[in-house]
Parts: sequence; C-alpha cells; structure tokens
Amino acid sequence: MCHTSIDVSKKTQGMSVSICSPDYGNKLKDFALLTIVDKISKKILVCAPVDSDGDGKINIRIEHKASSAAVPTQITAYTLFNNIVSFTAALNATGDYSISYSCNALIISYSCNAAN
Repeated sequence: MCHTSIDVSKKTQGMSVSICSPDYGNKLKDFALLTIVDKISKKILVCAPVDSDGDGKINIRIEHKASSAAVPTQITAYTLFNNIVSFTAALNATGDYSISYSCNALIISYSCNAAN
C-alpha cells in the first residue's frame, strides 16, 4: 500500500507524490526546493543596519540575481526590526542573493546562493 505525505503536500501548495512512484527521488528534490523558501523568509544580520550617509534612512541593499539574469534585481519588499530582515513575500529558491549594509563603523556585504 502506498501513501502520500499530507503535511508536505500542504506545505508545498498541494504537491504530492506516492512513495511508490518511479520518480519519487525527483519529486522529493522538488519538495526540498519548495520548502527552502520557508528558510529564506527571514534573515538575521550580524548587526542592526544604520543610516551611514546621514540621509535619515537606514542603509541596506538586498539584491537577487537569477541564474540567467545579467543584472541583479533590488528587493524592496521587506521589513527591518533591529538586525532581522523579514521578507514580505518568500524569496525564490533559485539564484544568488546579496545583502549589503552598514553598522556603525562596519560595512558588511553578505552573499549566498539560494541552493546552498
């Protein structure tokens, strides 16, 4: 008898597959990529970003570069509370992300690949 995982199906917006399916491994990989999005909905920064140029706005720049894109896209849909960035919409699970910000005398640049 074969079963599907109801919990994973709900978390992946209805995606399900039988564990007896011949391509179960590929589907499991798809599940993993979809659930990575949950891990990219929030980022804890090393320190709280500050207004480093005196314009009254906190200086932080968040960018996403899709694998095929030549130019990164700036992400502006987020909230910032101290050193925690919460993204309004979950980020794509593919491509490269970079976060640049200043904390007092420090300038920090953080990059990651969504697949890692």
